[in-house]
Amino acid sequence: MDLRPLTRRMRSFARRTRRFLARLWQRFVEVDGLSAAVVLSYATLLAVVPLSAVTLAVLSAFPVFDELATKFQDFVYQHFVPAASETIQAKVTELAAQGVTDADDAALLAWIEEQLGIAR
Repeated sequence: MDLRPLTRRMRSFARRTRRFLARLWQRFVEVDGLSAAVVLSYATLLAVVPLSAVTLAVLSAFPVFDELATKFQDFVYQHFVPAASETIQAKVTELAAQGVTDADDAALLAWIEEQLGIAR
């Protein structure tokens, strides 16, 4: 059995893979991919927190949704902000119970930024 064709195909595949990875890395550096990732992470965090606060405020208005609100809350805090989830969860729950206002939103975001060490 002649393995030369298979060996050539494997080498060709390895060369193409190396070129692709080199070009991928080059493009990542050109567009400053790391900074883009940081910006996207920050924006996502800032979008998730107010959304969860509003969702919890709406769900807390209806006692029928208590179990759903608890499941939603646990999911968000376990998957999006696991490092400080208990502290943030307590604060968002407190604000949702009181009713969220614009001033509360601003204070909550500032407090979360402080807790997570995010600087503007």
